[in-house]
Amino acid sequence: MMRSMRDESRQIDDKEYGFFGKERAYAAFRPNWGQSFAEYILAQSGFRVSPDGWVSSNGRAPRIACMGAGTGADAAVFKMMGCDVALVEPNAELLRYAEEALTAIPGGRAHFHQGNAVRSGLEAAAIGLIICAQSIHTMKHAYSAQHLDKDQRESGVGAEEWARRHWADLIRDESSQIGVWYYNPDPDVESVRVLHEILAEGAPSYAASSSPFFEAEYFKPKHFQPWISADRMEISPRMTVDTVRLKRGQVADWLSSYSFAPKGAAFDSIVDSLRTGWFDRFNEDGLVVLPYVGFVAAGPLRKDAFDIDELSDRIDLSDPLLATR
Repeated sequence: MMRSMRDESRQIDDKEYGFFGKERAYAAFRPNWGQSFAEYILAQSGFRVSPDGWVSSNGRAPRIACMGAGTGADAAVFKMMGCDVALVEPNAELLRYAEEALTAIPGGRAHFHQGNAVRSGLEAAAIGLIICAQSIHTMKHAYSAQHLDKDQRESGVGAEEWARRHWADLIRDESSQIGVWYYNPDPDVESVRVLHEILAEGAPSYAASSSPFFEAEYFKPKHFQPWISADRMEISPRMTVDTVRLKRGQVADWLSSYSFAPKGAAFDSIVDSLRTGWFDRFNEDGLVVLPYVGFVAAGPLRKDAFDIDELSDRIDLSDPLLATR
């Protein structure tokens, strides 16, 4: 069974991990997931609807782990549908937001674990579905290698493979599925295209990001292959996620909820550009409406090891800075 108390045994200290310092903005201005995403992945994973809600083949509620759960927006949908959900999140403040939000939601059960995809704190063979909603970047080697222990670093194995091995211990059986969810502002909307152009021109951190609002690198199926084999992967049609409505004074907080937000004077400059060149152009009655769309990639956990030579973003694990963490 999944433990019902929060796992406090590991303290995640790296302030660049998991939106530390940006929790309030993240909770306030990121979109929530729609039920269509959960329905798609539950059906894809072999669960079925009963009079009492979604159930597994043994008639029990699906057991789901949400890796990089953040404020629990994805887990909340599953809980409302009667599922038994474990939220795994390294950022204690985001986990606190999630606990407050999910406590007020009727339906299934929720368990909270301060951990990550390599060390989740979950018990073995308990999970029927693992979800990564807008969190794949936190599991990429260049981002999360600092959270590997000494033996893992010296092995030369990427963070992706350590996560795959850990997940292999967590999943209940071969029918267990992995689901990757991703969203971005709708690229077919003019205001989104202009938003992208302003950020790409004025914010080098955005232009260099792997998840800009157009042609995002982390949205491409190759980045899911450490966990889902290419020949077993199913990609959903594009689905509506949510709509974010921004006031002029909220543009800065909205931007700060993204990891690609520039810092210092560069941040202030790009916010000024967005307020005048974007908000003032597209607002109606004092609000800009920003629609988000997304998709689901789903399939069984990859069985063979993910070799470090397959990584496109390898880093030097002998870096002394990593050894001090």
